[in-house]
Amino acid sequence: MTDQMQNQSCRNCGKQLKGRSDKKFCNDYCRNHFNNCQKAGTNQYIRKVNNALRKNRKILENLLGNNESCIVDKPLLLEHGFLFHYFTQVIGGKGGKQFYLCYEFGYSNMSHGIRILGKGKIKNSRQRSPALQQPVSDVNDIYAQ
Repeated sequence: MTDQMQNQSCRNCGKQLKGRSDKKFCNDYCRNHFNNCQKAGTNQYIRKVNNALRKNRKILENLLGNNESCIVDKPLLLEHGFLFHYFTQVIGGKGGKQFYLCYEFGYSNMSHGIRILGKGKIKNSRQRSPALQQPVSDVNDIYAQ
């Protein structure tokens, strides 16, 4: 063992390292723990967003039941814990109306409540125009004929 190796210590726990001269960690646990801690801030944010999206999707699915669409009051969605600022896509419709998608479920604000649209009423939200390579933006394009 060289003098340089004797002075090296594990980046995670600080134990003196034995073995290869380029070794940075004493074992797999320390390596994994160190790397997980390095990525914790980014992963925590992504985890929070994904959890909110999954929760919103489940709420829309449960309220919709077996129906293709329904209208509910905004307070009911809030009561179930729906977070309106988390959605996967926005599609513009005629007259400036916007449809918010949460994966395969969508909703829009109406004067008398929130209209929830199910899988059968929304075409593939990732459908693109081959000529323009732009997202579908007409409300007629999201309704199945």
